[in-house]
Amino acid sequence: MDTSIISSIILGLSALGVSWFYSHRTNKLEGDKMMKELFTEFNQRYDKLNDSLVSIEKEGLTFEDLNEKKNKIYRQDVIDFFNPCAEEFYWNQKGRIDPKVWKA
Repeated sequence: MDTSIISSIILGLSALGVSWFYSHRTNKLEGDKMMKELFTEFNQRYDKLNDSLVSIEKEGLTFEDLNEKKNKIYRQDVIDFFNPCAEEFYWNQKGRIDPKVWKA
């Protein structure tokens, strides 16, 4: 074989390897960035509900208690709490949340 052909093959394979490495690294970084953005958003949403949820716990309210008109806001907060829970479950099923984070 001609040395120029061998050099071209080696150069081509090297370029392919470098391209794969950077592509793989970029995909991993994008995945990590997405997971961070998801958790930042979820935590902000949970933080907005935290005071209401703590109040429900302190008052020892049951779900039946939340049906009373005076506790309508608490009831909505409980429902609002389950929305990000469902979204987290969805993103976990799509493989967007690291299994170690999900288990924690």
